Amino acid sequence: MNKSDTTIIFDNYLRDHGEYILTKADFIKNWSILEKAAREAEKQKVDQEAIYNAQNQLEECIKKNNVTFNIDEARSEALVSSVDCKQTFYEAFKPNPLRQRIQSANVLSSKELIEITFYVQKMISSGVAWLASEPKVGKSFLALDASFCISQGLSFLGYETTKTNVMFYSLEMNENLIQNRLKLMYGDKPMPDNLFIAYDLLPFDRGGLEQLDQNLTDYNCKVAFIDMFSMVSTAKSTQKDLYSQSYDEILKIKRIAEKHDAAIILISHLNKNSTERSANRIIGSVANTGAVDFSITLEKDQINKQIKLYLESRKTEELELILEFDKGTFTNIGTSDEITTKRKYENYLNEPICSAIKIALNSRAKATLTTGDILQIIPDYYRQDLEPKKIGRELNRLEYGLKFYDKITFSKVRKSHGFVYEFKRPRNKTNEFTPIMQGFTDSHIHESTLNEENDEYL
Repeated sequence: MNKSDTTIIFDNYLRDHGEYILTKADFIKNWSILEKAAREAEKQKVDQEAIYNAQNQLEECIKKNNVTFNIDEARSEALVSSVDCKQTFYEAFKPNPLRQRIQSANVLSSKELIEITFYVQKMISSGVAWLASEPKVGKSFLALDASFCISQGLSFLGYETTKTNVMFYSLEMNENLIQNRLKLMYGDKPMPDNLFIAYDLLPFDRGGLEQLDQNLTDYNCKVAFIDMFSMVSTAKSTQKDLYSQSYDEILKIKRIAEKHDAAIILISHLNKNSTERSANRIIGSVANTGAVDFSITLEKDQINKQIKLYLESRKTEELELILEFDKGTFTNIGTSDEITTKRKYENYLNEPICSAIKIALNSRAKATLTTGDILQIIPDYYRQDLEPKKIGRELNRLEYGLKFYDKITFSKVRKSHGFVYEFKRPRNKTNEFTPIMQGFTDSHIHESTLNEENDEYL
C-alpha cells in the first residue's frame, strides 16, 4: 500500500459519505477502515502520515456536523473490532497524551447518556459476567433456562426479559445431552429458532475471541453463555503475574461485549472454601471477580434443600434469591429477606405461648397473667417441656414478635404473691390477631386467671 492508495481510500470515502456521518455507528465503521489501513501500514512500514491525516479528516467531518457523541469513546469502541491488532492499531494512532476526558459533576449530571441494557431486568445486563457454582448444583440448567426465556421474551425467575437472539456454547455437552435436557425442561413445547447452540469454540488465545465476535455478528446475538469457560480460557504463564493475565483476558471479552452491547456470561465452578463470600470463590485469580460487570453464584442450602442465588453487580442492586429446582428448571420462591421474614412469621404462628396470650386477650384490652396461668391455657399436647420458669424466659424471646405481628405489649410487675405479666392490646375492635393455633379455646382459661383487673372491650 503506497501513499496514493491510502489517500484515495479515505478521500473517496469521506467525499461519498462524510457529510452523512452523523451517528456513532457510522463513525466506528469509518474507524474500522482506518484500522485495516493501520495494520497494513505497520507491516509495510509506509504511509503512517496518510493515516494520521485521514484520522484528522474524519474528526473534522464529525465536528462539522455537530455530532454530540464522545469521539474518544467511539474511537475506543472501534479499537476492539479486531482484538488481535489492538497493539498495532494503538501504535498507528497514538492518542494525544494531553487529551484527557475531564468533566465536572454538574456537567455529568445533566448529560443524556444511553441507558444500561438489561436482558433480564435487575439481573443480566450488557457486559461480561460469571455464573458459577459447585458441581451438580444446576448452573448449566439455569443458563439454558435463561437462554430459552430471553430468546422468547418470557419471564425468567419472575423477572421480565428483553427478547433477543441468544448463543449458548455447550462445550461439555453434546447434542444428545442438550436435546435430553430441553425435553426434560420444556416437554413438547416448540423450541425457539433464535436460540443457537454451538458445540465448539476455539481457545481465546488461538482465535476464539475472533470466533466469538464473528458469531455474535453473524447470528445477531446480544446474549451468549459459554459453558464452560475453562474450555476456552487462555493458558496462563507461570512467568507472568496471574492477576494481570486474568484481568487482561476478561478485558478482551469485555471489549467484544461493549462492541455488540451484549451480555457474555462465563460459566465456571466455585471452590470449596465456604468461609468466603461466594463471588470470591470463583475458581481462578481474584481478577476474575474484579474485572467483570456482575457475577451470579449458586449455593445449595443443605438444611432446607434449596438453592441460594447471589447476584453482585456494578449496574444494579445486589440480589439474593431462594430457588427450588424441579425437572431441570428453577422456581424463584422469593428473595432471601422475603423467605427469612416468612419463616419468622410462620415460627411465630407456631408458638403456643403466643396463642395462649392471644386467647387471653381475645375480647379484652388487658390481661394480667402469671406464667402458671399461661401454662394452663396451653393444651396438654402443646406443652412438651414447658414449665413456668421456662415460659418467663420464652416471653423475653417472643416480645418483639408479639408487638410486631399483633400489637401486644407486656410488662413484668411484682405483686404480693410474686411476679405477673400485664399484657395489653390496642382498644380497637378492628385490630384482629394473627391466626391462633388449633386446639386453643376460651375453655382453657381457668376461672381465676382473669379477674376484675382485666378491662373488657366496650
